[in-house]
Amino acid sequence: TKGDDMAVFFANGKESSFEEYTSVGYSEPTKSSVGSESAPEQRVILDDTAGTVTMFARRALDTGDAKDYVIQLDTEFNLGYAWGDASNLNKSPPHTKEDSQTIPVVIK
Repeated sequence: TKGDDMAVFFANGKESSFEEYTSVGYSEPTKSSVGSESAPEQRVILDDTAGTVTMFARRALDTGDAKDYVIQLDTEFNLGYAWGDASNLNKSPPHTKEDSQTIPVVIK
């Protein structure tokens, strides 16, 4: 949704990273000028032996930032995700229903 705060993980081997963005609707989101204050604890762990990238972020349920979504305990909210690789990053739009989904989540 336009204006939503987004935590975005980029999995690309040693170039893997975490960034915060703001949704502008059905087009490329803008990088947040605030930085990573709403998710102050984040890690990207590369395991060359297993060939995996593990991404982790933790933040307060209410960050105090008016632009951040307040997560209510015992209340369902949608967690969205999308994936891309070289084959779909230049498409317009870059993500379709086949490579993006929404998962209903409840935190207890």
